[in-house]
Amino acid sequence: MTKEEAIEFYSNGCWKKMTYHEKVAFQLFEDRLCMPFAIFHEALEKVVARSVETLEFAVNIKGLQKEFVEKTTESKQDGYKIHTRYI
Repeated sequence: MTKEEAIEFYSNGCWKKMTYHEKVAFQLFEDRLCMPFAIFHEALEKVVARSVETLEFAVNIKGLQKEFVEKTTESKQDGYKIHTRYI
């Protein structure tokens, strides 16, 4: 996603229509933040059913991705499918 697309997605509020699961599948594999960080953070905690320290996003993003895939049987490809639905 380009910077401009991420800004547009954030601005038009598409993320407001997403479930917690969709927000995580969409954002966790995206390099650019496309929704308010607090919204994404809350969704991730709900989906993985644990507290996620903010530092983990910086130092353990691959671990968070792996945990999400293992707990939900999702994949990066599923995140792309959600992208096409909301963009």
